[in-house]
Amino acid sequence: MSRYVVYRRFNFLPNAVTTLSGHTTNMPPFKSIAKSGPSLFRDVYYDLASKIFTENNFVLRTRNGVWKAMENKPEVFTAFEHRNFNLKREFVDRVEIHKFINENLALQQGSVDSDGIQGGPLPTSPTFNFALKIQAEMNIKRTSYLIDGKMTVHLDNIIESGYRTGLIEDVMKIEKGASYNTVLGIAHERRKAIDGMMNQYHWFFRRLPEDEHPIDGKLVVYLEDKASGYTYHY
Repeated sequence: MSRYVVYRRFNFLPNAVTTLSGHTTNMPPFKSIAKSGPSLFRDVYYDLASKIFTENNFVLRTRNGVWKAMENKPEVFTAFEHRNFNLKREFVDRVEIHKFINENLALQQGSVDSDGIQGGPLPTSPTFNFALKIQAEMNIKRTSYLIDGKMTVHLDNIIESGYRTGLIEDVMKIEKGASYNTVLGIAHERRKAIDGMMNQYHWFFRRLPEDEHPIDGKLVVYLEDKASGYTYHY
């Protein structure tokens, strides 16, 4: 099975955690809500010196030491009203991550490392073969909620900078032989479901003024902070 995720960023108010954690008089109330966390993550992002992955919407990250590769597909939700939606494909298997890096290096710069693809030894870490360099490091505090048994909502806070962002995720597990058009069709249905939930519970997912603009992800915020001279103290 291939793993895709439709996600939507949103801004949440400071009292959001209290609202979600306790009883609310807002209508309609959530049918059910299950909380997990808060959890603490150490996120480390990697790229080559050429920034080849970042520039092509690829993300290579470890979270508490566990590798994940992500391919963002910003061309899927192009309508203005869907500007904070995105679709990404995720790779969590070490062999698949190695292959993913290999294939994209071959596409972008014509170089490839055959280890692990032609039967050679597969390293524990992609940094061993591909000379990846640390691009960003940050500590994340996350509180998660399963809303109505359907949608996962994450409230994230970058501890070093205080930046907050909300994230609604809907995981899609697709047969590996499925066409990309099939993936897109399911993704648009999931996007509609997320929109529907946000409209139903508008008292929580209220549209703040800053929602009129694209909401930056954590990596973008880190890189902008770094470019402006802000130092993250760990």
